[in-house]
Amino acid sequence: LECISAKLRETGTFVEEYEDSVLVRSVKPLKRVNVKTLPYPGFPTDMQPPMGALLCLANGTEDQIFIFASTSKISFPGAGVAALATSDNNIKDFKKHTLTQTIGPDKLNQLRHVLFLHDINGVHALMKGHRAILEPKFKLCELMLEENVGDLGIAEWNKPNGGYFISVGVLDGCAKRVVQLCKEAGVILTDAGATYPYGKDPHDSNIRLAPSFPPLSELEQAMEVFCVAIKLAAAEKLLAEK
Repeated sequence: LECISAKLRETGTFVEEYEDSVLVRSVKPLKRVNVKTLPYPGFPTDMQPPMGALLCLANGTEDQIFIFASTSKISFPGAGVAALATSDNNIKDFKKHTLTQTIGPDKLNQLRHVLFLHDINGVHALMKGHRAILEPKFKLCELMLEENVGDLGIAEWNKPNGGYFISVGVLDGCAKRVVQLCKEAGVILTDAGATYPYGKDPHDSNIRLAPSFPPLSELEQAMEVFCVAIKLAAAEKLLAEK
């Protein structure tokens, strides 16, 4: 939470951290701040929407925040109902532009979502179902990372509360090598540095795992290969530096 707390305090917000909770409050106008999401341990992407909502209340930034969202990743593949969140001034301006547009929404798709989700409780139930599928896979990845490389000082990783990815940090200069070793063993990973602009990680240390697709049995085998690759890449680097 360090990077999140630091940004909140930068806005002038009072932040007090407890063992299992955080108290956040503000009694004065908020200050505007710059926020840039980065792989762990940088500012997490999951916190970008609530931070954007907060900055809508900050002095000088009320009309500079636009948040776009859709249900395309949680309902029907390739489908989704979109939404825009921004200030009242921006909404009024946006409506002026839409008055001169011809809008032809996919009414069948909208009907599918209404019949499938019904209301916000339906969205919550759907996301609960997604969690039942994804949570065991994320826990397996975290367990195997902890057991295989947790005490070696050659890797660190985040423990996301949502989303589809785990961000793993290996020794500088080793990420591409880890991906290569995995590929040679038959395990295909997301390209090293994929979370950075243009895929260029200045430290060549970040790997994004996407464990949502494979079944648990295959995921366990893939994680065994991944952990061995981390060890091999680290050993190569450390021996070369001697």
